[in-house]
Amino acid sequence: MESPTSISQSSMRVRVFSDWGIRFYIRIDHSGFYHTYPDVGGQFPSLTEAYSAIDCYLRDRQDPTMRMDPYDPDLVYRVNESTREKIIRQILYWPDGTRKLRLQSLPVDEIRSWMLQLVGALVDKYNDDHNLLGDLAYELKGVVSYHVFNEGGSCRMYYHINFTTKTKDNNDLLFFAETMRERDLLVVSCICRVNPFDKDLGY
Repeated sequence: MESPTSISQSSMRVRVFSDWGIRFYIRIDHSGFYHTYPDVGGQFPSLTEAYSAIDCYLRDRQDPTMRMDPYDPDLVYRVNESTREKIIRQILYWPDGTRKLRLQSLPVDEIRSWMLQLVGALVDKYNDDHNLLGDLAYELKGVVSYHVFNEGGSCRMYYHINFTTKTKDNNDLLFFAETMRERDLLVVSCICRVNPFDKDLGY
């Protein structure tokens, strides 16, 4: 069992903030530095510092109209604001003021797209594991498909993911990844290139 203050090379930590609609993934590279997805500002020498950076990131992003500041000159107004208006505001908006229901014409809210963040972490892990840097490193292009299922009603969740990447010289390179999540720990079973012409893509 891993310590809550560490991560092995084959796993990631998961922090879920349901009230924000954001799921953070934290991985460690081969130099011992921790990286967060979404990115909250660089790499960190310890898991504790990565957790603190996430907390600061959310605190700094919070919309003043979505919280009650004791030093706010309009505090009296906010206290007297009807319960109905508060509930409506919380239903329509995330704590950073972003609308929860987005129009299809708007770009994807990548920060809240947990699958994009997870796959971004997997691509970086693959690059790190294979010492791929610069023009040789893969970049995430898109998620093709994914399936989530559990094992006999247990708390373990498995993810089978197909995604495409690109490099300077190649485009639409297909990958398959399998991960297993149990509570706040996510274990990476495999990340590999696949032939798009194979009948069985490992879904």
